[in-house]
Amino acid sequence: MTSRPSRKRPRPNPLPARSRTANSRQMVVTHVVRSLRRARLRLVRQAAAQTLRVCGAQTASFGLVLGGDTLLRRLNRSYLGHDRPTDVLAFPTRMPPRARTGEGLGDVIISVATARRQAKSAGHSLEAELAVLTVHGILHLLGHDHRTRAQRTRMWKLQTRVLAALGVLPPDSD
Repeated sequence: MTSRPSRKRPRPNPLPARSRTANSRQMVVTHVVRSLRRARLRLVRQAAAQTLRVCGAQTASFGLVLGGDTLLRRLNRSYLGHDRPTDVLAFPTRMPPRARTGEGLGDVIISVATARRQAKSAGHSLEAELAVLTVHGILHLLGHDHRTRAQRTRMWKLQTRVLAALGVLPPDSD
C-alpha cells in the first residue's frame, strides 16, 4: 500500500479576504480594512513621501497596515502591555533606525476605527487623520519619540511642518 503525499493545508491568512495591496516606491500597504476605499490613500501616500523628504530619508521605505481596533489592541497588549486599542503603532526594524541607507524602516500599523473616531472628534476628515497618524508613525520609525517635553517639542515641530506642507491641520500639541 502506497501512501499518498500529505497535503498540508496552508495556514489561513489572518487578514480579511477582501484585503488589498497598494504599492509605491516608499510605502507598501499590506492590508486595508474593507470600509476604507483605496482613493483615501492618496493623502496618506503624500504624507509619507513628505515626511521622508523632510527627514532626509527619501530612499527609505516602510510597510503600512491599516487595520482595526482588534488588531491594534492585540499588538498593543503583546508588545507594550496595554490592553486597549490605540491609534497607531510603529515597529522599527533597527534600533537606532538608519534611514539614509535605503533599507526598510519597519512597519506603521494604524487602526482605521480609532482614526475615524478621532477625526470625528477633531472635526476633520478621515483622510486627514490617517495622514496625521502616518506622519506620526514614520517619525517613530525614524527614531523620534515624545516621552519627554524636549522630544515631544521636536517631534511635534516636524509633524506640524510636514502636515502644514500638505495643508492638513496638525493635532493639538498639549
